[in-house]
Amino acid sequence: LPIHSAVAFGWGVHVVENPRLLPSAFFFLCGWVMISNMFRRRNHPNPWQRGPSFGDYWNVLVHGRSMRVPKEIRPYENEAEARKYEKLYSDRLEEENKQYEKQVELAQKLADISNDTIIRTKAKANTALADPIAALAGARLLPYQQRLSRVCDTM
Repeated sequence: LPIHSAVAFGWGVHVVENPRLLPSAFFFLCGWVMISNMFRRRNHPNPWQRGPSFGDYWNVLVHGRSMRVPKEIRPYENEAEARKYEKLYSDRLEEENKQYEKQVELAQKLADISNDTIIRTKAKANTALADPIAALAGARLLPYQQRLSRVCDTM
């Protein structure tokens, strides 16, 4: 997984610096996603979940036929490893779903607090104590602000 992150970061930096390479980066991304998914499938312990390798596809493309001899799968081959792999995968998905639910809950609480603060600010905006500097700025500070603006414009 870190190699995928490094490749994504490298391509991202390269595309940001050279936007003209965006189409080629898009097609690279498509191929990269397909090959990485193929590697993930090829490493599955269950032989029924595995697919042909990149070399098998290459031989079919170049020679018109597969050079691979079909492998005989014995009954219950790697069943324990496959169950363990599937359990780890489902546990990981369950944990990620729990984390996502927590994030949604926290985001909702934050939105509620933010909305409550905005409502309180709008309710108190009519009072003079809401912003004491704004009350003074109109009467006393405006001439100074205008002079400062003219000085900045002349520079």
